[in-house]
Amino acid sequence: ADSFNFMADQLGVLMRATAEKASLDREMALARNVQEAMNPPPGLITHGGLSVVGHCESANFCGGDWWTVRKLPRDRVLVVVGDVTGHGVSSAMIAASARGAVEALSTVNDELLTPEEVLRAMDGAVRDLGKQKLLMTCFAALIDSARGVIEFANAGQNFPYILHAGQRVGPEDATPALTVLTVRGNVLGDPQRSLVQSGRRDLAPGDIFVCFTDGVVDRVNGEGKRFGDRQLQKLLKGTEVRRDQELVALRDAILQQLTAFAAGTPADDDVTLVLVQYNPAVAHLSPEASSSPRRAVL
Repeated sequence: ADSFNFMADQLGVLMRATAEKASLDREMALARNVQEAMNPPPGLITHGGLSVVGHCESANFCGGDWWTVRKLPRDRVLVVVGDVTGHGVSSAMIAASARGAVEALSTVNDELLTPEEVLRAMDGAVRDLGKQKLLMTCFAALIDSARGVIEFANAGQNFPYILHAGQRVGPEDATPALTVLTVRGNVLGDPQRSLVQSGRRDLAPGDIFVCFTDGVVDRVNGEGKRFGDRQLQKLLKGTEVRRDQELVALRDAILQQLTAFAAGTPADDDVTLVLVQYNPAVAHLSPEASSSPRRAVL
């Protein structure tokens, strides 16, 4: 009788623990769905002479990686890629707050919007909520397809690339030129106060802006080897993108290469990859944009 009573008590404890775990699993699944909904859709996004495609995948239920793209007047887009330290719900909440700061800022006064102001606004959100325990690396780019210009600012993020599809280097001009956007800055929420550095570059038709978090280049296989920047650059240089469909194929090829390299080893960090191609020849001008003068890009 004592044994049966003990078993009954333990069964009750197990049933309560199972119910609590099921409830927690549902909550985590809901949090993951909400976070995935915050990122742009996986399909191609077009605006003026710009085509944007991206991918964001969390290593756990919730992660700290995120990205967003905002369509702005006069054929411009704002692209922001961020990576909050750590994983889990707390990192996801910081990411959501930072994304909310971008959304609010981009709708207030786009005339004065700059990548530096975007990062400074997010720095305040990360600093208030993270309490110097959670930090965030971030890269913001404002791309103007009417003028063929990209302005950018970096806060501790991996250096993005510009793949110059129309320029060739190497034997028989077989390899596309690749420019690394080497601007540095402190991470957002840094106790020493964030230092944001910015830059500006002209774009040529066909150029592709490639932005990613460290989960891409730091992906490891079973032998502990990193995927690395060199392998990513080699993959980019070996691809020519002429149409929007090929831009999507390039994103998918990079992700497939990462999966093949890992060879079944689980990812220990979130993976985010964003590609933006400048192609003014296919721009669909709005009445407002077509009424304003446009500078030719040769």
